[in-house]
Amino acid sequence: MNKGLSGIDSVGFDLFETLLRVDWKRLPVIRIDGRMRPSTAPYLIDAVQTLLPSMTVEHLAVELMANWMRVRALCDSDQAEQHLEIISERRFAYLLEALGLPEDNEVATDLANLHHAAVRESVYVPEDERSLLMWCAKRMPVGLITNFDHAQSCRKILSDHALDLHFSTILISAEAGIRKPHAQLFESMLQELDRPAEGCVFIGDDPRADVDGALAAGLEAIWLCRDARLPDPSRAPSAIVTQALEVQRLLEKELG
Repeated sequence: MNKGLSGIDSVGFDLFETLLRVDWKRLPVIRIDGRMRPSTAPYLIDAVQTLLPSMTVEHLAVELMANWMRVRALCDSDQAEQHLEIISERRFAYLLEALGLPEDNEVATDLANLHHAAVRESVYVPEDERSLLMWCAKRMPVGLITNFDHAQSCRKILSDHALDLHFSTILISAEAGIRKPHAQLFESMLQELDRPAEGCVFIGDDPRADVDGALAAGLEAIWLCRDARLPDPSRAPSAIVTQALEVQRLLEKELG
């Protein structure tokens, strides 16, 4: 159901699964808990085996999955009211701890870099999403807020795909230290865009981080619902769509 938009003079975007998509088929697949799953474990195994020679790529893939789930639970925890980001290097330090290895910042950094180098090779920008971004950038200030735990990799992705050229401001959780739905991120974007909250619409795929976060900060929100299994936002967005072209049509109708 769409409530409609009015008075829009700026736009904010989420990044992953909104403008960027991940082609998991570009990653190697490893059997994890009886299922074949994509994993960056083959890119990390050499570095881990220097510390733990008995480690196999299959075991590492299982541990990576378990570590991802632990970190996600921390980020999504009801106790995590401050919405603090856990940067990638810290996440891999947790992995080393889970493997019974001593904390080593240099190794954790190396693992983070190897992991994200593999992820960068798996992302792409669909034409409709690129068209939407370019259409918006020609007409009004555009900002980006992304929950991404590795700032260097995020900026390289934006540069590699020439997306950074279209944003007036870019906010990355790994640099800010906080994650959406923290209101400060939306407020910072508005300050950089020099636009009021009531005239800005935020577009994202995550019902909690993107929709609830934007609405709580006073912005309009368009939920680009990629997965029907996701829970509804706690508040109704201005519009719910499933494709980038639908977003552009809504904005074209409003802006003319």
